[in-house]
Amino acid sequence: MSSNPALRRSSAAFAAAATLLLVLWPAAALATDIALDFGSLPSAQGWTFVSGGSPVATEAQTFSLGSGVLTLNSMAFGFTGAGTSALYTHTGVVNNFEPIVITMRGRVIQFEGDFTNSFVGGGFSFGFAQGATYYMMGISPTQIRNVNGVILSSAYDNTQFHDYRLEWTPPSSVRYYVDGTLISTNSAGFGQVANRLTLGDGTGASNAHAEITQYRFLQGASTGAKPSTWGRIKSLFR
Repeated sequence: MSSNPALRRSSAAFAAAATLLLVLWPAAALATDIALDFGSLPSAQGWTFVSGGSPVATEAQTFSLGSGVLTLNSMAFGFTGAGTSALYTHTGVVNNFEPIVITMRGRVIQFEGDFTNSFVGGGFSFGFAQGATYYMMGISPTQIRNVNGVILSSAYDNTQFHDYRLEWTPPSSVRYYVDGTLISTNSAGFGQVANRLTLGDGTGASNAHAEITQYRFLQGASTGAKPSTWGRIKSLFR
């Protein structure tokens, strides 16, 4: 054993921190960073296309790429009391103990159907489920709502491109931003036993025409949010 008292104290502190980590950290995790490349469809990048509603559509009928823009357009199916859902999901990438930041740049050019509840009739949205709860930002040309249909803002013309941002701090704090401006902080979520990201129209009660030029999901230290238990422990040795 070293005769250097300072080194012995540092080693003892590290051992204590490691023990604390085993108690407080269920599974050591690296930061997760998922960014879409708009040179190919999300289905070629680990995402899965999912459709439902009426009628059930194909990926080719609802999504297309061009000039760095991912376009969702289900308006051609019409709305007769039900709509076509068409979205991408990415499963098994979310944990329930690290902060999350999702950024999306896009616009919603058209919308038809039921928007009284975003989860039921969002038309276009992005969000995540962390094993027990689903959080989402639903966007129409004139409104932004959360997963429970609460209007967060009617101040933006969403037919124009904006930078939308969804932040989650465990266990349940959610912040919504447009162009860097905070529009709401709440804890509203929808019970859902799933682990996934969603992007597109996940409803069967509406249709939409939307364009997306940027999407990124960050979870962990790279979010710049409040450090995790592991992050706080590491800071002791810097």
